Amino acid sequence: MAQYIRATLLLGALSVAQAKTYGYITEVENYSLLAPCAASAINYNFDRQTYSTNCGDDVGKLQPCICTNSTNLAALTSTVYADLFSSCGEGATEDRNSASTVMDQYCNPNKAATFATPTTNVVNVYPLEIPQITYLPSCAQSGISGAAANVYSICPTAASLWASCACSKSGVVEPLTSIIGKSVRSSCSNGDDVTAALNFFSEYCDMGKGKTTFVPPPGPPGDMTYYITGLSQYVSLRDCAKSGVSEAVFTQTNWKCGKGPQALASCVCLKQGMSLSVSSDLTASVKGYCSSTAAADVSSALALFEFYCSAAAKKVVATALESISETRATGISQTGSRPLGPGQTNGSSPDGSTGGGGGGGLSRGAVIAIAVLASLVGIGIFLAIFFVVRRRHQKAAAETQANDNTAFGDATKPVDGPTPTQSPWSELDSRHEAVPPANEMAVTNHGQGTMTPMHEAASSMVAQPPPSGNYNDGQGWNFGQGTAHEMDAGTRHPNNA
Repeated sequence: MAQYIRATLLLGALSVAQAKTYGYITEVENYSLLAPCAASAINYNFDRQTYSTNCGDDVGKLQPCICTNSTNLAALTSTVYADLFSSCGEGATEDRNSASTVMDQYCNPNKAATFATPTTNVVNVYPLEIPQITYLPSCAQSGISGAAANVYSICPTAASLWASCACSKSGVVEPLTSIIGKSVRSSCSNGDDVTAALNFFSEYCDMGKGKTTFVPPPGPPGDMTYYITGLSQYVSLRDCAKSGVSEAVFTQTNWKCGKGPQALASCVCLKQGMSLSVSSDLTASVKGYCSSTAAADVSSALALFEFYCSAAAKKVVATALESISETRATGISQTGSRPLGPGQTNGSSPDGSTGGGGGGGLSRGAVIAIAVLASLVGIGIFLAIFFVVRRRHQKAAAETQANDNTAFGDATKPVDGPTPTQSPWSELDSRHEAVPPANEMAVTNHGQGTMTPMHEAASSMVAQPPPSGNYNDGQGWNFGQGTAHEMDAGTRHPNNA
């Protein structure tokens, strides 16, 4: 009797062990660890089998239908690899191995599967989540964001895996570094910002080696504990000229300069090309607020700016009417958190207002989010078009072959797709605003995909209007580049209203 009970329990345990099955391949645990380009290649081709005459749309029969015929499974796998190598690029060997693990796990659910993931010095944050990202001006932050978006489809979306991919994956590191340099150069028009952005990204990658040092930017030679508005020469200006000076100087913090008295003085006075540019803006701004013929006001404002920059360079010592300390980001958390958006701080702003209010300009986080979002939309559209065009070419070629396919359906020949309302592409247009991961945009993902915090932050801010100014597309790698632009003044001139 005891032996019968043990045998019954053993058979029951075996039946439970053998009962584990998957419906869609997106249900496999390790599927979420794939790069979007690999996930799209797998999901698209496996999902197409639900439209074959043999598999049908019964999800309960999908796994045995795909996995029991070794010949057709091999053909299907070959098609997946072909798509994967076309979309993942030079580093696709690693993605192929990962895809092979997921497909094997789908057909052998009880087989132990291991996935290569970082185990030491795990970096669970994206670059924009590092507090020290505020060492960079918004134009440089946007350049890094745009570069990250360019490799979005070929790096896993989990922060720890993304960091490992972006910093060490073959075929990613060098192009990504090149894109950062080109993007920041386009956005900031300054070599100093390019160097600072590349150094920051290098320091981000060093976190995976156990190093957590981010070098702050150097301050100006002069003791700048005040803004230009704290000088007595500013107080003596007419009100219209004060408005012109404030606008010309402080709006630089929206895009090209950091915040804080030292960061701002270093940028507008000492950064290559900025002094001349700000002087030009100042002249136009004062004329706009005062009068196009207000030569005396313009002259006084320019003299004030020249004195301010001389103090920043330590050529003169100014007696200011205020003393403002500048705080910089400290501390690094490798556990990650939802970013509020780079550049968000509490306390007083340069013009004396308190934080939290909605001024006339766009927030730095919104500016960066727009640049990232534009790149992500382009990536999703590219992946969608890529697979559609590829399948159309394959279908045209397949129609010339003899009808000797098996009942399962030749995995290298596209099966008839669903009706337009059922098509995996039918939701593409409606998803543009949400910007889901690339694998969701390319194929039906059965609710498995989620946006990363970095991309959620970008999406949550797209409702804000884009900044004014001219947009120039940068030269990107594979999928285009983030948008580069300069911020115009957020306040209308009374004389030009």
